[in-house]
Amino acid sequence: MDQKLRKSGIEPLGDIPWGTHFCQFYKTRQDLVSIQAAYFKAGLADNEFCMWITAEPLNADDTLQAMKEALPDFASYVSRGQMEIIPYHQWYFREGTLDLGRCLNTWVDKLNQALARGYDGMRVTGNTVWVEKKDWAAFRDYEAALNGVIGKHRMIALCIYSLDKCDGNEVLDVMCNHQSSLIRNEEAWQLIETPVQKKSESSILDSEKRYRSLVENVDAVVYSVDLNGVLTYISPRFESIYGRSTSDFVGRSFAEFIFPDDLPGSMENFHKVLSGCSNEPWECRMVLPGSAEIFWVQGRNLPVHSGNKIVGMQGILVDITDQKLVQEALRDSEERYRLVVENAHESIVVIQDGKMVFANSKIEELSGWTVEEVLSRPMLDFVHPDDLEMIANTHVRRLRGEDVPSSYTARFVDRAGNTKSVELNIVLFKWQGKPAALAFLNDITDRKKITDDLKASEEKYRLLAENATDVIWATDMNLNVTYMSPSAERVWGYSMDEAMNLGLEQMLLPESYGKGVQFFTEMMAAETSKQDGRPTNWTVELRLRHKDGSAIWVEERLNFLRDDKGHPIGLLGVTRDISDRKKAESAMQSSQERFRTVYQRSPIGIMLYDSTGQLTDMNKAALEIFGLSSLSDAMAPTLFDNPNIDQEAKGRLRSGGTIRYEGPVDFDKARDQELYQTGRTGVAQLLVSVTTLGGDATESPSGYLILVQDVTGRKMSEEALRESERKYRALVESSPDGILSVDSEGQIVECNAALCDLAGHTLEELKASSLDRLVSGKTLESWPLFQDQLGHGGFVEAEMELVRRDGQEIPVWAKLVKPDGMNANSDRTLIYMRDIAERKKISELKDEFIGLVSHELRSPLTVIIGAVNTALDEWHNLSPQELRLLLQDASAEAESLSHLLGNLLELSRAQANRLFLNVEPVSLEKIVKKVVAKVKRESTPAHRLVMAVPKRLPPVRADELRLERILYNLLENSMKYSPQGGDIRVSARQENDQLIVAVTDQGIGISARDQSKLFKPFHQIGQLKAGAPGGAGLGLLVCRRLVEAHGGRIWVESEAGQGSTFSFTLPIGERPARKRSTKKPLRSQ
Repeated sequence: MDQKLRKSGIEPLGDIPWGTHFCQFYKTRQDLVSIQAAYFKAGLADNEFCMWITAEPLNADDTLQAMKEALPDFASYVSRGQMEIIPYHQWYFREGTLDLGRCLNTWVDKLNQALARGYDGMRVTGNTVWVEKKDWAAFRDYEAALNGVIGKHRMIALCIYSLDKCDGNEVLDVMCNHQSSLIRNEEAWQLIETPVQKKSESSILDSEKRYRSLVENVDAVVYSVDLNGVLTYISPRFESIYGRSTSDFVGRSFAEFIFPDDLPGSMENFHKVLSGCSNEPWECRMVLPGSAEIFWVQGRNLPVHSGNKIVGMQGILVDITDQKLVQEALRDSEERYRLVVENAHESIVVIQDGKMVFANSKIEELSGWTVEEVLSRPMLDFVHPDDLEMIANTHVRRLRGEDVPSSYTARFVDRAGNTKSVELNIVLFKWQGKPAALAFLNDITDRKKITDDLKASEEKYRLLAENATDVIWATDMNLNVTYMSPSAERVWGYSMDEAMNLGLEQMLLPESYGKGVQFFTEMMAAETSKQDGRPTNWTVELRLRHKDGSAIWVEERLNFLRDDKGHPIGLLGVTRDISDRKKAESAMQSSQERFRTVYQRSPIGIMLYDSTGQLTDMNKAALEIFGLSSLSDAMAPTLFDNPNIDQEAKGRLRSGGTIRYEGPVDFDKARDQELYQTGRTGVAQLLVSVTTLGGDATESPSGYLILVQDVTGRKMSEEALRESERKYRALVESSPDGILSVDSEGQIVECNAALCDLAGHTLEELKASSLDRLVSGKTLESWPLFQDQLGHGGFVEAEMELVRRDGQEIPVWAKLVKPDGMNANSDRTLIYMRDIAERKKISELKDEFIGLVSHELRSPLTVIIGAVNTALDEWHNLSPQELRLLLQDASAEAESLSHLLGNLLELSRAQANRLFLNVEPVSLEKIVKKVVAKVKRESTPAHRLVMAVPKRLPPVRADELRLERILYNLLENSMKYSPQGGDIRVSARQENDQLIVAVTDQGIGISARDQSKLFKPFHQIGQLKAGAPGGAGLGLLVCRRLVEAHGGRIWVESEAGQGSTFSFTLPIGERPARKRSTKKPLRSQ
């Protein structure tokens, strides 16, 4: 590095070398301006690139003004880029985050840029007033790293510190990271060199004198000790802080003043400093001689060197007693509140920005989550979904200052998913300087449950009394009514008040009144006798007089109301209307009589067995089914010995179940085995149902009921029907037409596989849908008309539009019939559907083809006939040249007609699968030349045909005539769409085992959309060039059919307005020629 000294512009500092890193302590704005202006003025004059990182109290505008006053032509330096002024937040921060590592690299980058621009080096300054306490350690380390960077480069750095913002330790940090420091003493600036620079002992003493003014201005005590720990110096600030003379302490051991409990730690710190291992801050308590008062101090020490030896230690002490007292009081307060919070019976949480930032241990009982899991989670995560809106709205209103309840109830959901009722008491306060909510959460689930249960119980009994179907009443011992439930009005028509004013004689019919009085007398007699076993509940049936005069039957359940000593004080009664029951009992008697009639006349055989399974009765139908004349003819085994019932079924019957089975009965065999004295012969199919009468898992059955039906004829009919259905299903499934059946609502009942294929749906999808999913809206509009025609004619034939699953509509022929012929009342309609899309397309193409070909054939014939007739009729008036022109026109149109007929023949052969090729090795070059010559003869010289076919291409395996037609069609097509004078180029190249032949023109080009229509019949894309002949749109289709018949492919590459290139491939081969047909001839579209 260049050792030439640079002018600093600062009088106490003088000339300095590259790598100088020093600082300035300032108090006023003028302190800043005076030093910085002189500093940068010298650098700008000395061809140095300068940077000023600004902060308060000087912003960018203040800085510019200050430099203009010190240096009149300062603007010229800025305009040519020698001086940059940058706010601190743009230099030290990236996206709002402090990024000091980036700054170190950027200083070097800036220097390299300056050197590349021809400057001698770089001079910088930066104001650190923006550094906060939390960032001090990081910035201190950054300054230390910057010190090493500057020492290796052509850089000079001046760092600016506000003396008012730095405490003693921070001043010491600053001095340690800089080679020297500037500080103003009264009217003059003084330079203090840092002691840590390993100066000689005499230099250290001289340096101490020079920064004495700094020491005296710092609100801390500066001291020095020798290697034995004896104080050699104490700054005067000691006397103003502690009121004691420094002379009482200089010459004494520092350890004398350290509180005994803190002595080991303090001595350890001293030893580390004196050994050069550490200069970390430390804290201890100090006791001054003659005083019992204890002071807390924070210190930081640095070793003092003489040569290479440490000769002592210099340090700074800051009194932190007040701070410690505040901290201790805060700890005591925090401990008291912590104990209160942790031992509280309710959960206490702090909510800030919607999240819980503090919670006591009670939250674990409430939520089931640990405190660590709860913190930083949104409060609303624990709230029942139905209460989220209420809690959120209440909180927002509280934050707005609206009058909302401080206490309310909500539901919380714990970790296990249980819902808990929680009482919330919330107040707003500050938490770590930001707005927050203090919430007290009290689990009132059990309390609320007890309250709710009590309310529910009270409500239940009240509702039971007031809504009971029965009438609940009470009387005193004189039978005066004291309570009557509202249901009295429903039972006998009197309101509650009316009923309470009625006497027993008015309520009861005469015969029931006497019965009731006698009943009450018996109750009193039993109560008076005090006999054990007397009834506690009494029941009697009476007849009441309804308000409308009618009589109703009631059942009265009576009990005594008693006092706390058990003495009767009244009656509690429950009156139940049993009129319906009485009617039911009467109806039951009638029903039994009717049952006996039905039993005897039922066409179904009915057999009754007792609890042991013994047959006890059979109705007439059962006797006839089994061929018996009377019950005595049935010598059948018991029910549980019947071989037709398996053991599992017998077990179900014994446990009260029901079984049902169907099977054959051989009456000849039964007679031979003497089971029945039956008159029937042969085998009959019987359907049997056995039901248990009474009984369950705990009670034995009282008997068994068996129902028997002879289903022999029905089984034969069912089998015949199944056979018919199998044949019908086979016919439907094998049909190529789609077949479906729909009901009167249009719902699809059945369909075959052909319909599924036609519609693109699965069988399950169609059977789960209706007709409106399968046909178009137009068809649905005609459906009522179809149904009407069905009603009159029995069937309908029509063309419909079927909608496939992909939305495509296809035309179908449909026939609608009724399954039962002419029966118009049937709710089913059978529909046959046949896809006619291909047929319609073929018909349309045929019509279009006939019209187009007729036109294309008629046009050349018209010219030929006109030319020949003119030559014949006017030959004597025409010159030889005119006759030749007429014959040439006729010849050209004949060639055109011949070419059109050739294309039609090729398509016809392909369509009929009769396209046979005479494949043999042929020379592509020879054929290209032949076709080009032919095209030139037949066309006007308006285009330039260019051949680019290599001579050494191998022969291709092709039909020579078909290959000529392919090339002729492609060249003819290019000439139709190419401008006058345009080039048409025929090229070829070999690629693996095939040749690629291309015809390129400079025509109108083809858009991507139109390219999809090429190679289809009867399509012409775009406008022909002026004067070009039209065509049938068959040329490219013929090319495709012939190329594919050779096993190749054909394609186009084009853009609108950029011309087109048609390419096709042909196989290379030397095999002997043979005639063959394509294995899979491509049919015409």
